[in-house]
Amino acid sequence: MNGGTVREFLTGGDSLRGLASGNKIEMHGGEVGKHVYAGYSDRGGASANELVIDGGTIAGNAFGSFIADNSTRNTEGSKISFGGTADVQFLTGAYSAKGDAAGNEVTVSGGTVHKNILGGDSGSGESRGNTVRVTGGTIGTQEQSGSVYGGYSTSGNTVLFSGGSIGAGEGLYGGYTDQGDARGNTVLISGGTPGSEVYGGFVWTGAGNATGNTVILEGAPDLGGTTLYGGGTAGGSGDVRTGNT
Repeated sequence: MNGGTVREFLTGGDSLRGLASGNKIEMHGGEVGKHVYAGYSDRGGASANELVIDGGTIAGNAFGSFIADNSTRNTEGSKISFGGTADVQFLTGAYSAKGDAAGNEVTVSGGTVHKNILGGDSGSGESRGNTVRVTGGTIGTQEQSGSVYGGYSTSGNTVLFSGGSIGAGEGLYGGYTDQGDARGNTVLISGGTPGSEVYGGFVWTGAGNATGNTVILEGAPDLGGTTLYGGGTAGGSGDVRTGNT
């Protein structure tokens, strides 16, 4: 897509019960009125899809792969490359409502993400082995807050942040979960402005543990307004200390 307007959805592959896999969308300009999906499945699977976005405006969100809540399939191996002058609300490597989100990658080198970046997102499964790389661009705006999550659910994700900026009041999370465990995640910061808070692993509430996480600092990032945590919780009772570095 180099120009023009899509009023609603731009989708590479759309499946009701089968697989939506191996699809690719390149967007260099134009406007999309709602969401962009490289691969979308309602009751089947969606994996190994790719988005390349370096221009244009997406009024909604962009997903490498998306599996709706009628399926328990995992989503794996999707990629997003985002930069240039592109503009989007949320950016998610892959989402599965009931399955795992594993081994997905998001790279951001420029453009504007108004809200959040997620390497992998699972509604009730695990989010593991996902990677987010940020070398430039803007996450969050004056009107909207934005954060970076390697994985939104449970374990073993990586955020590599070497440039760009995250708005005040937001930050970086290697792994983030509402109630489960956030374990074995890594955040590496070597440049840029990473926002107000950095957590290797974060548990919102409940008895889940945020353990075995690592935050690594290199180079000369702007940490003047940043607080660092290996593990943390907003109101839970789990372990947020053991094995965090």
